[in-house]
Amino acid sequence: MAIPIAKAKGLTVITNGDVSNKERVLSIGADRFIDYKTEDYTQTVNDVDYVLDTLGGAETEKQMSIMKKRWAFSIVKSNAKMELLLKK
Repeated sequence: MAIPIAKAKGLTVITNGDVSNKERVLSIGADRFIDYKTEDYTQTVNDVDYVLDTLGGAETEKQMSIMKKRWAFSIVKSNAKMELLLKK
């Protein structure tokens, strides 16, 4: 549901995951798909306004590294460390 909602709000959607999901997420509106096994998104994506974190843990800090100074961050998984959010 997040992808169609983001697109309805006029956002550019970049998502990553297993390549087996690529066609499905592109078909529901994602603008770009990144195969997490072959591409490190922290090397190719930057100045992101919003992140929807579904993994938590170490991934949260990586996601925060690609964000603009003014940002919005939503954590779906509860094990994300709050001290990371206070760094920005």
